[in-house]
Amino acid sequence: MRRARGTTSGFLALNNEAEFEALLAELRLAKELSIKRLAIYSDSQLITNQALDEYMAKHPRMVQYLDKVQGLLKEFPTFTIQQVPRAENTHTDALASLRSTLDTQFKRSIRIEHLEWPSIEEIKAINSMQIDEDPSW
Repeated sequence: MRRARGTTSGFLALNNEAEFEALLAELRLAKELSIKRLAIYSDSQLITNQALDEYMAKHPRMVQYLDKVQGLLKEFPTFTIQQVPRAENTHTDALASLRSTLDTQFKRSIRIEHLEWPSIEEIKAINSMQIDEDPSW
């Protein structure tokens, strides 16, 4: 088990859960940016094939993650999902190298999302209001 990708606090996640959390974060960001045509590349064969309905999810948590991913995917008019073997994932290696060589004077922002709980868990908000019985005058 490992912490969900990109988090230092929060919940522990199995590798596949962390992969789904990363995909969900990317889908939420693409939706927020009003992306219409989305190309998704993943080195996870399992996640890629489950998202494409080529593999079934069996574990209840994986079914929940898959349902959440497929629900978000429906919001994009056009999307593709492609599995890229880790050995051939040169784009990621190039981005990592570029990041380490960038001059620190360049202004850049990196969005970090800290997850305290899995995306598949509903948070039940309890609305409460404090009422004082004593007169306020």
